[in-house]
Amino acid sequence: MENLRKQIESLKSKEHHLDEQIKNLREEGFKEEELNMHIEKLHEYNEVKDIAQLILGKLAIFEGVTIKEMHEKYGLNPED
Repeated sequence: MENLRKQIESLKSKEHHLDEQIKNLREEGFKEEELNMHIEKLHEYNEVKDIAQLILGKLAIFEGVTIKEMHEKYGLNPED
């Protein structure tokens, strides 16, 4: 039972900390709508990147080279 109380207190503390962070971000001018837009754009970017990697993989197989060689051929940074 004591363990449960400690967990509850820990969660309440985390909630309070997060509420303070949200308050500070709002005071700095950040808006939730902007965050949602950035998240959507990030998802979109990741989907396009995944498709590009898939295509590079297929081209590498077709040309009989490695994906690394395909990145080099097209001047792509594999970390992007």
